[in-house]
Amino acid sequence: MKFLLLSILIVCGPISLSAEEPHKLSLSQIQEAALIHSEELSIAELETLIATEKIQEIRGINLPKLTIDGSYNLRNNDLGSVRKNPMYRKTQPPAPQIQGMPSPPPQPKNIKTIVANKHVTNGKVSLIVPVYDFGYVSHLMEAQSALVEETIHEKERVQQDLLVAVAINMYRALEGSKIEAVVQESLRVLGAQLTTAADLFSVGLVTHNDVLVVEVQLAEREQELIQARHNIESALCSLSRLTGWQIAQVAQLEDIEEQFSWEESVDAIISQANEIHPVLKKIQARTAAAASDYQATRAENYPDINAFVNLHSSNDTYLLHKNWVHGGVCIEIPIFDGGIVESRLAQKRKQLSALDFRYTEAIEDIHLGIRKAFLEVDSASRQVPVALKSIKLAEENLMISRDLFTEGLIMSDDVLNDESRLSQARSNYYQSLYDFYIAKSELDYASGRIQRQGTEHVG
Repeated sequence: MKFLLLSILIVCGPISLSAEEPHKLSLSQIQEAALIHSEELSIAELETLIATEKIQEIRGINLPKLTIDGSYNLRNNDLGSVRKNPMYRKTQPPAPQIQGMPSPPPQPKNIKTIVANKHVTNGKVSLIVPVYDFGYVSHLMEAQSALVEETIHEKERVQQDLLVAVAINMYRALEGSKIEAVVQESLRVLGAQLTTAADLFSVGLVTHNDVLVVEVQLAEREQELIQARHNIESALCSLSRLTGWQIAQVAQLEDIEEQFSWEESVDAIISQANEIHPVLKKIQARTAAAASDYQATRAENYPDINAFVNLHSSNDTYLLHKNWVHGGVCIEIPIFDGGIVESRLAQKRKQLSALDFRYTEAIEDIHLGIRKAFLEVDSASRQVPVALKSIKLAEENLMISRDLFTEGLIMSDDVLNDESRLSQARSNYYQSLYDFYIAKSELDYASGRIQRQGTEHVG
């Protein structure tokens, strides 16, 4: 039997027992899924389409208008007049008798004259061609085009909201996973330390207090483990809501690279934000729309010139011409409207002033946000190498303490303190590392330059 198995292994080769590592989700993939799944982004896209369709509606104001009117009139009596017959009962000269012809009828008392039909059908085809409106429609179209641009910048900001939310929650989940691993390692070490302390207490080498100190340390670590797991679950739930996927484990996520470089200038970032920030571009588009709308409102006080052509048709038998065409040019000149247009112009001037203040406020807030985020990134980038050095020093110090404790030269409190310092150093390192990536994402968001990430920051 052994010989048969050995022969199979030689012929077929060794059988791989390791399962293929499952594909992990990168930050770019999760961000793409969030952009596809977002209801808010879909609403923003619809707002852009609605604003674009509005341009065609405005353009239609200056296009020719063709209308058809028809009417059918019915009376219950003949329209006409009744007058007395002046020849009634008057002697008339005898008319010459023609053989075979009847005698003339007697004269009626009243004479009825019909001047209209009881049934009349009328029809009219009208064509109105706008000739000149002193720029009213063109200014409205410019204003609406600027509003379309505003919705585009609003959609861009919604995308950035999603991108930064995905990045922060993914980094928080990865950070929680690393801290969870650190706490579990600390629990393993403390468990071994508790066993050692219990053995030494059993032979009278340490006091019961030494055993209690280890148990207290274990309880604190268990609380930290619970908090870390809750942080992971919260971040994963947020990612699942953003993407529509069921992301239940951190193992499904690709980790970041621990090596990074940071060389940027806050002044350069601010200068770039002034040019590309969607909030600023949105206010600029809104200001342009308000300015064009102001000009369109002014044009309402100018004359309106239209050409028209009407084709009429009627079956009224009393009309001399039953079908006729007439056309011309009409000019409508506003003289007095009760001050409505002037009041609207005053309102729009104030709106333009308010937009100027809003732009100033936005740019100052953006600059402040960039400077704060820059300091966070710079601080985290400086803390990472310090945290790495602290880990090495804490590891060496713990190793020495364990040897001294084994020889009975120090108390268990000293070992526990050194183990706590090592655990804290490792936690500080991972917090600083992921704080850097989170602060970097927040800085890109504050400056308006955050984009869907590629694989350059993903391990």
